[in-house]
Amino acid sequence: MMAENLRTRSDRTRWVVLTVTVASTAIGVMIFASAFPLLPLWVRDLGISRAKAGVLTGLWYVTGIFVALPIGWLADRVPLRRLLLGLWALNIAGTVLMATASGFLMLCAGRVIFSVGTTGHLVVAPKLVAVWFRDRRESGLVMGIYSMSTTVGVYASLIVLGRIGERYGWHAAVSLLVGLAACGFLMMFLVPPDPVSMGDTGADTRFSPLHLGLAAWVLALAYGGYSVATEAYLTFSPDYLVQRGIGVAAASATLGVYAWVALGLKPILASHLRRANGAYYIVTASVIFVASVVALLTPTVPPAVSAVALGVSLALAMPAFSALPALLFRSGRLGQVYGLCGLFYGLGAITQPLVGWTVDRTGQYTAGYAVICAFAGLSLIGGIWLARESAPRPAVAAGGQQHGRAV
Repeated sequence: MMAENLRTRSDRTRWVVLTVTVASTAIGVMIFASAFPLLPLWVRDLGISRAKAGVLTGLWYVTGIFVALPIGWLADRVPLRRLLLGLWALNIAGTVLMATASGFLMLCAGRVIFSVGTTGHLVVAPKLVAVWFRDRRESGLVMGIYSMSTTVGVYASLIVLGRIGERYGWHAAVSLLVGLAACGFLMMFLVPPDPVSMGDTGADTRFSPLHLGLAAWVLALAYGGYSVATEAYLTFSPDYLVQRGIGVAAASATLGVYAWVALGLKPILASHLRRANGAYYIVTASVIFVASVVALLTPTVPPAVSAVALGVSLALAMPAFSALPALLFRSGRLGQVYGLCGLFYGLGAITQPLVGWTVDRTGQYTAGYAVICAFAGLSLIGGIWLARESAPRPAVAAGGQQHGRAV
């Protein structure tokens, strides 16, 4: 009877962890995405140039390059709740600085401080979920639910902050984010202590990204390529549609269809996600994404078709990228693997400027989308390699290493 009660309590704790993680991640992503609707207001009120606006948004990616791996290492060394509390304290400090900013440099400082906190959260959060649901039958579904938080955060930022900023100004919109960051900080107190099972996972005290194995680097490169490609699509496609004669509001609404498709499909597709098929999710998602770009560039195809394809692609890829580190690597190194993914996500620091420069240089979006597809190609190639490596192999001799599992 006592064992059954303990099992029931542990099951409840897992779902509390998932709920807290999803809600807090959505808040963090909402703060990150605040630049999308508020950037025009910052340009207008603070008198900054478009070049400075690009620097402001690019700070997010640059920060990730420097902090993702160290925070991932910390996630393998220290209690996750303690680490998350520190990261959310940075989120509060950064958003307060942004809300009270009187100039460009102050806004940048707040953006950097916040970026450290939320980049760290995006490294630690999936490990937290993975540890609590490790070896559970519903682990794929859980990662699908977790990945929904990013879609919700971006959508909420575009809808809520855009309206508040238009009516009351950007100070009011960022002040709301300060309150939400405080809520995120308080949520971290609901995170339970790390489960005892973390202690027997072969944690390595070294900061050793070079010893994670080739699979970790390929997975991280695929994640970085796919993530920055899809974000570049969302950044430049509204302007492309406006050039085709579609109104600004209509263009945004059309592309926003992707969010509803992704939200609806992620739990369904993720429930079938396993170690054996995770790489195929990435391959399929990459192909569908390239198809969505081709559809967007085809004048006879309605733009909504491209948005729907993007939603399907994201519904396949993001749960797989969230789940595969936990499926392929030991918990003692999960933090560094997720941190490595965050490091390659920093490719966005060059992707978006390169796409914009290509469009300006050639005078057409076709070349810019070719650059976007090239970065998506990293995901396709990486997925194919991972699929080949995860294919069933002949049984090894007694005492041998299980294929595909990091040491």
